[in-house]
Amino acid sequence: MTLLSSSFRNSLTAFAVAAATSVAPQAFATNFWRPLCPDGVVCSTGSRAFVADGHALLKTDDFDFPYRWVSLTTLAGTPTAMQASVTTNTGHYVFAYGPSFAIYDTSANRLASYNHSSIEQFVIFESHALPVGPALYFTGTATPTVFSGLTLPDQKPYIYLSQDEGRTMTLQNANIVMTSNRRNFASSPDGLRVWANPGSATAGLWQTPSVAGGATLDFTKLTRADDGSYPADAFSLRTLPVSAGLAGGYAVALAPSGMYVSTNLGQTWTKGGFDGRVDDIVFPNGTNADVQVIAAQGTIWLSTNGGASWAQMGHDLTADTFTLTAVSGGIVADGAGGVFWCSGLDCMGPAYGQLEAVSPTSARVTEFQNTILGHFFMTGDEAEKTAIRNGLAGPGWVETGQNFWAWTPTVTQESAFVCRFYGDPIKGPNSHFYSASTDECRGLLELQESTPVTEPRWNSEGYAFKVSLPDRPGHCRTGTLPVYRAYNNAFVHGADSNHRYALDTALLQPLVAQGWIEEGLVFCVPPSGP
Repeated sequence: MTLLSSSFRNSLTAFAVAAATSVAPQAFATNFWRPLCPDGVVCSTGSRAFVADGHALLKTDDFDFPYRWVSLTTLAGTPTAMQASVTTNTGHYVFAYGPSFAIYDTSANRLASYNHSSIEQFVIFESHALPVGPALYFTGTATPTVFSGLTLPDQKPYIYLSQDEGRTMTLQNANIVMTSNRRNFASSPDGLRVWANPGSATAGLWQTPSVAGGATLDFTKLTRADDGSYPADAFSLRTLPVSAGLAGGYAVALAPSGMYVSTNLGQTWTKGGFDGRVDDIVFPNGTNADVQVIAAQGTIWLSTNGGASWAQMGHDLTADTFTLTAVSGGIVADGAGGVFWCSGLDCMGPAYGQLEAVSPTSARVTEFQNTILGHFFMTGDEAEKTAIRNGLAGPGWVETGQNFWAWTPTVTQESAFVCRFYGDPIKGPNSHFYSASTDECRGLLELQESTPVTEPRWNSEGYAFKVSLPDRPGHCRTGTLPVYRAYNNAFVHGADSNHRYALDTALLQPLVAQGWIEEGLVFCVPPSGP
C-alpha cells in the first residue's frame, strides 16, 4: 500500500515540516542501507533471509501470493520467507525441511513438492522435532546432495538427504548428538566432507568420511576433526575453499566467547581479530579471506585485511542483531526488526542507537506543539522528550496531552518502520518528516545521497518506531487502532509545512476548518503498551 501523499510530494520541494530537537545532519556516505521491503509489504523475517542470484525471499502475511521474489535491483514484487533453502546447479530453488522438499523456478513458481513422511512419523516425531541445519547443498558428491536434519533434545538427529532435488530421499541417523538453532553444517574447505557443528551437545568439530572416489555422504560415521581447540558451543560455522593462496582453506567458527579461525582444514583454531561476540560473518568476494563482513555489537563491520582491523558499515541501520548474506556484490542484513540491503561494501558509518523507549518492545509516542510556530511534533524517544521539556529544543514547546503507542524499531513484529528525516535549521528544511512508506523512505534516502551536504536536503535520523499498515484502504486490522493525519497545506503559501497525527479525527477538524488538508488513515498502532 503506497502512502505517497500530496504533502510528501510538496515537502520534497518546499523542504518544510516543523522542527524540534534533532541530531546534527550528517554528511552522507557513498551508500546507505535500504529497507528491502517493497512498499506496503511487511517483511521482517525473524529468521534468516534466503538470498540467491540477485533475489531475496522474505516474509509476508499475504496468504494468497506467498511465493514471490524481491529483486535486489528493482526492489519490486511481494516477498516471502523460507527457513532453509538452497540453490541447485539446475537453477532451481529448493526448500528442504526434514522429509519435506519443494522445488521453485527463478520466478518462484512451485514446480513440485514432496513429503516423504507418514502421518505416524509426523505425529510421533516431526511435529515435536527441532531443525538441524539450515539445509546445505553439497557439491562434493558425484551427484550434488541436498540435506537437512531434525532432532529432539539430547537425541541424535535424523538427516534427510536427496540427490534429485527431493524427488527421492534417504534417511540417516547421525552418530553424535547435535543442538538445534545454530548453523550446524558447512562444506569442508577441501570440498570432500561435510563439517558438523554440534554445539553444546557434543564437544568439537566433526566431519563425514571423504566422498573421494564417488562415495556418498555418511552421517552415521562422523569423526572428530579438531585437536581440542574448537570453541565450545559454537553457533555458526563458515568456510572458504582451498585455493592457491589458502592451502588449508579458511574457516571461521562463532561462539559466545568470540570468533575463531582455522587455516589447516579445521585441525587447530585460534582467536580471531575482532574483540567480543560476533553474530554472523560472510565473505563477499567468495574465495578471498581478506574481505570480511561481520554483524556484531548491533551493527555491521567491514575488514579488508583479513580481520586485522575493522570499520563500521552501518550507515542508516538501527542497532539490531543481524544475520548476513553476501549477494551481487552487496550484503543483506536480516535483523529482528527488518531486512536491509547495502548494494556494495560502502555503507560506511555507525548505526543509529536504539530508541530509549518505555520497554524493549513498546514506545509511547508523545505529541508536542510549538505555541510560537503553531507546529506539531511527535517522538517516542524518552530522552528526546526530556530534552524538549527542559527547553533544549528552543522556546514554545508544550505537550498537548495526546499520545499513542507504537512498537520499537527492533521488535520482531509484523510491522512497518516509520522513518524520520530532518533538514537543517540554517540551510533548511528546518523541519521533520515521518513516513511508514518504504518508497517514501527510500526516495528521501536517495535524494539525500544525490544532494551535496552544502545544499538544503533531508537528512535521515533513522527509524522513529514501528507501526502496522492498513490491511485495506481506510481500515486497520483487528487489534490495532487507526492513526489519521492532517497537512497544513503551507506549500501553497511558501511557508513551513507541518503535519498532525491523531487517533481521533475530531482533533483534526478545527485544523481542517483553518485550511488544513485531511489526509485520512496513514498507519495503525497497538491499543496499549506494557
